[in-house]
Order: sequence, then structure tokens, then C-alpha cells
Amino acid sequence: MMTRSTSLILLAALLAAGCGAFDEPLYDASRKVERRWPVGERPAVVVQLTNATNITVIRGEPGEVVAILRLAIVSKISQAVADQKVRDSPGASFDQAGDTVRIIELPGNLVSTHLTLTVPPDSELEVQAPYAEFCVGCDDMGAEAAPIPLARLKAATERILTARVESPSVGAPVLDLEAGQLNLTIDGSPVKPTSQIEDPVVGVRYRYARP
Repeated sequence: MMTRSTSLILLAALLAAGCGAFDEPLYDASRKVERRWPVGERPAVVVQLTNATNITVIRGEPGEVVAILRLAIVSKISQAVADQKVRDSPGASFDQAGDTVRIIELPGNLVSTHLTLTVPPDSELEVQAPYAEFCVGCDDMGAEAAPIPLARLKAATERILTARVESPSVGAPVLDLEAGQLNLTIDGSPVKPTSQIEDPVVGVRYRYARP
């Protein structure tokens, strides 16, 4: 059964193929990679995914980080070609050093990706995904879910960034956010961006920074 996440990836790939794609047969393929890591009380997760279309961060239980990476493509040539491209895609590397988990897109990855992360409270999260819609405190279907206590969140995207953040067990969250559209809630209260950037290439970008 195709999930909503996979459908979104395939739709993005379809749009990238151009409007004329609707007049031709199209063939889609996808695969899923899942990883789990045991972690301590304040883990750090670093994500660098250039081809990500969606990133979702879910509140999990202490002691474990879970990553589900979905890769998908739409081909005009044949189902066999689509299947082969997904199989051959290098996707991303998954590494752990102590309580730091790194998810890094590998060179040569040409398929769309969707990442779902489940992180414990008090995590530190740093995400570089310039073309992804990014939601912290959503469920796997993209709907509003439990906010996440985070010690630190640094993220940048040219698209929409929605973050529903709570203060960690000690201190306040350290936030450094930049997006084409920024929807931020801290401890249940909506928060406005601290600055606005006029970019002649990508248009207006909004920032929120709190050390």
C-alpha cells in the first residue's frame, strides 16, 4: 500500500518531469530504508539531504532515534527503468558516533527522498535540506501532533518550515531557523520571525534566532 509520504514524493517527481508528462505513460518506483540507534539523554541528529522533498520529525521515547528514508522516482521510459533507478540510488549514509547520529545524502543520488525522524525529548537537531517542506511536531501523515521538547534546533529551507517546540528539561531551546514560510510555536504560543531577508533569487525568507 502506498503511504501519503510516498505519494507526495512521487507527485514531486512527476511535477519535475513537466506538464507534458500527463500525456505519456508514467512508471513509478520507491523503496524504504529504516535505521534505529540507541542513544543517551541528549542525543544530536545531523541531517544533510539536498534532494529531500519532505522531512517530518516526530516526538519519540527516551533512548532511541529512528529514521525512515523513502526514495522514489517517476520514469517515462518503463517500469523496469524506474525500478532499476531506485535500486541503484545510493540514498544516504547513516552513521553514529557516541550520541550523535548523522544522515548524509550520498553523491550520485538522483531520486526524491522523504525522511521521517523520531527523536527523544531534549534532542539537538540540525537539518540542511534546501528544498524540503519541514515539520517538527507532526505525525507521519503530516498532521499536527505532539510538540517536541528540543535543546537545540537549527534548520533552513526555501520552502515551509513548521516547528512546534517545547522547552527542554533544562533551560530554553536554542533556535536558528530560516525558511520561505516560517510557522513557529514555542511552549504552545505562536512566535513571529525575528527578521526578514529579501533574496533576489528565492524571494523573501524569514528567520528566527534565539541563542
